[in-house]
Amino acid sequence: MLSVRSIRGDNPLTVEVDGRFAGEASDFLLRMGRKDGWLHCWASLILPSDVREFDKLKHNFERIREEFGSYYAYVSPEQSYQLINRIQAVEPSTTSKAVTYYRGGYYGHSVFHKAEQYSYQREFRILLGECDSSELTHRCFNIPGGLRDIVQDCPEIKITADTERSSKPLEFFVKPPG
Repeated sequence: MLSVRSIRGDNPLTVEVDGRFAGEASDFLLRMGRKDGWLHCWASLILPSDVREFDKLKHNFERIREEFGSYYAYVSPEQSYQLINRIQAVEPSTTSKAVTYYRGGYYGHSVFHKAEQYSYQREFRILLGECDSSELTHRCFNIPGGLRDIVQDCPEIKITADTERSSKPLEFFVKPPG
């Protein structure tokens, strides 16, 4: 998908024909596949077994907190499937998966593709329902029984992973804000 929307404050797309400037497009949408829907984005904390990648994960997570804020919701890996199942029970058209990151020049395809410069976000996305591409209103729906038993509000997180190159396990620790 390629989307340029003036309502979001996007810069206009420059249009060239045969190498010559032909104008600008300030509201443009090129879509292949599924229509737009309401998008829910999560950061995935899957621990790598490589020490260098582990250090990168810690750095990336700190960057996420700096850019998006220190408050977070947490779903343990063991309960993540329950989150998706409960959402799909009330919104059957829900699609979810990890984002695929691409290098420059790749346009199109879906909300599950994103430029490599954002790979530090380690995103997992949940696409709910369908809406018009100009939709600005949030979507509310009721999940019977709620999500409080599986979604935690800013808990202390400690994840441990063994590595082949280190005598001690890798630990990832997140302190709650405040």
